[in-house]
Amino acid sequence: MNLLIGSTEAFSGKSAIALGLALHLRAKNIEVRYAKPLGNLQVGGEDEDCLFVQSQLGAAVPILPPLAFLDRGSVRRRLNGEDTVNYVERLPNYGASQAGGVCLIEAAGTPQEGALYGLTLQALAEHLPARVLVVCRYHTDLVIDNLLALRQQLGNRLLGAILNDVPEDHLEDIRAVLVPFIESQGIGVFGVLPADRILRSLSVEALAHALGAEVLCCPERLDLMVESFNIGAMSVNAALKYFRKSENKAVITGGDRTDIQLAALETSTTCLILTGHLPPTAGTLARAEQLEVPILSVNHDTLATVEIIERIFGQVRFREPIKVKRIQKLLERNFDFVRFEKLLGLGD
Repeated sequence: MNLLIGSTEAFSGKSAIALGLALHLRAKNIEVRYAKPLGNLQVGGEDEDCLFVQSQLGAAVPILPPLAFLDRGSVRRRLNGEDTVNYVERLPNYGASQAGGVCLIEAAGTPQEGALYGLTLQALAEHLPARVLVVCRYHTDLVIDNLLALRQQLGNRLLGAILNDVPEDHLEDIRAVLVPFIESQGIGVFGVLPADRILRSLSVEALAHALGAEVLCCPERLDLMVESFNIGAMSVNAALKYFRKSENKAVITGGDRTDIQLAALETSTTCLILTGHLPPTAGTLARAEQLEVPILSVNHDTLATVEIIERIFGQVRFREPIKVKRIQKLLERNFDFVRFEKLLGLGD
């Protein structure tokens, strides 16, 4: 059985859910394979997502390499005629699992992505062939438009959907109103997953990489997770009140604002980001070392730093083991595995 996991938009939680499902099925001794026809980020010619999935599932689980990549170099080779491969012809022999097993195939970020290679969500579903589970990140009730459009495109190949990243105060209403309507349109809803701060968080290491930052202390704590960020550009008394409202945050402030830096360290701060490439005082460094809070120094000014961080917070990738445990727990509490396995022909 091939199960294609798609999404209505990029960064909707598709990779997390694919891995969570794979771990659940493997725990039930169901043979699992993982495939990703379209790769994104290459590390030595391999896709980063595939490498991470392999690290979590173990060497015994087959991971099928991408057929094509979406990085700039690969796209240019396709555009200038160097790459003339008919990838659709390769799909029937790609991903097939043994009888009684499941090959989880992760599609691209949107239904249209991959059209350059003939590998859209619809093409994958038709030519693998595969049933499709769609991850739909909730914004408003109008997410139903995307699901109805996909039902028209995919027909009976659409197995169902997961509504992801639903605000806590919307959960009851979504389950009472939106889910029954979606079901009435012939689209099964296997789960409604609440928004989760950990899944939307970034590691200090990821922040440092994106900012091109110099790590001034606590390099061994770059695995700490940042859930939000505050800008320290006010008086120290106002800053303390402001900082106390947020947990597990990064605080962005000037390298010369020692008062703000020390105030931030007295609250739930995961890291300090000092702008202007100005070094902190010895006292700030000592206090940060004592509290095991990394300090990052960047060349950018505060505005440019904030713009970079806002951009990467909207493009959080699934890389950290803490997120794996979190998605497993969320699926355990909010996903109808019995119905899911029955429709896949895996139920008792």
